Amino acid sequence: MKMNETNSKLLNQDDFVETSRFLHAQKLFFNGVVGDRTNLRQYITDVAPYFLCNFVIMDGKFSLKPAIPHMADSGQINLGPVPIDQLFTAGNILEDSYKLEYLRSEERRPFKAVMRYRQETKNKLPEEKVIEVRFSERENVLSHEQFDLTQFCTSRDHAIKVAKYFLGIRELVSHTISFSTTVHGLNLRAGSYIKVITEATP
Repeated sequence: MKMNETNSKLLNQDDFVETSRFLHAQKLFFNGVVGDRTNLRQYITDVAPYFLCNFVIMDGKFSLKPAIPHMADSGQINLGPVPIDQLFTAGNILEDSYKLEYLRSEERRPFKAVMRYRQETKNKLPEEKVIEVRFSERENVLSHEQFDLTQFCTSRDHAIKVAKYFLGIRELVSHTISFSTTVHGLNLRAGSYIKVITEATP
């Protein structure tokens, strides 16, 4: 595959180092080939969630960031309280700019994640495997969604972690918000965690 060289000045190298530490600690490895011509930026954007990451552009630089709370020094998932980078209240949210939108019911419907991945054995051809992952208390969930990881995933644990990530998003994310604020006193970047407290109810 022919690739155009990317100027290193366009990459946030510190973020890539931190993210590689996270991927190594979680044993999320890309084991595959990109054989066809493709838009590299779009490809990474599409594949990053299957490695619990987000592809972002910050300050004109490309960056890959873990999509879940983690400890930067070890790469381990942070199972404790999430550190909040900024608090927003009526004091720093511009008037009439706060908007809340709930996800549609079909976007919140529980499902079973059907994960397809590749199992490789020495001196044998690769074999496709399928595993179903769901919340244990939801035995009667009928709908399922399939995720094809066969192009790059050769680990059952990797497939299970991705399934838990997508199931968690469906379970926990109920709405989106948007608002405007002033730039004074902000210390935010893509991937920062914020907390919003409002007195108004939708």
